[in-house]
Amino acid sequence: MEKKKLRQVLRAGLAALFAVGIAIVPASPGLAEVDEPQYLYQCIYDNVACQNGEQVAPYFSYDFSKSGSSQGIDASARIAYDGDYVYVYDSDEDGFSAIAEVQSPSGSVNFRYCRNALGYGTWARCNFDWLEPQWHELYLAEFDASHGGGYLETGPYEFWD
Repeated sequence: MEKKKLRQVLRAGLAALFAVGIAIVPASPGLAEVDEPQYLYQCIYDNVACQNGEQVAPYFSYDFSKSGSSQGIDASARIAYDGDYVYVYDSDEDGFSAIAEVQSPSGSVNFRYCRNALGYGTWARCNFDWLEPQWHELYLAEFDASHGGGYLETGPYEFWD
């Protein structure tokens, strides 16, 4: 009889501890899609989309273009409204990735990062889906993954579609 009571008490205690543990554990932020690259800490959030761009030839049509060279960023970006494409060019052999960040205030995704990890002299393309028409801001950045993710940014450059 004693063992039965002890088991009941232990079960009740474990059940109570488990219930309290669930109530104490804070909810984690919504995580991004599993197949998205996680090269920036921001990439884990639902309102952020991160992509590694695919290599493309340098001949494509675009609607908006900016270069960061005048502000010390060795990268360029082009935006093509038809298809919501972001193109990123890496113009320096420094080993850093070139990144274009597109911000917009509306929709469920407000920050889009397109990374050119392909190296110097290459164009990379990311295919995002954003709401039209609205304003967007474009930022250019260099990203050093080898040293804890150093991030040097310039911008914004505004554009509308």
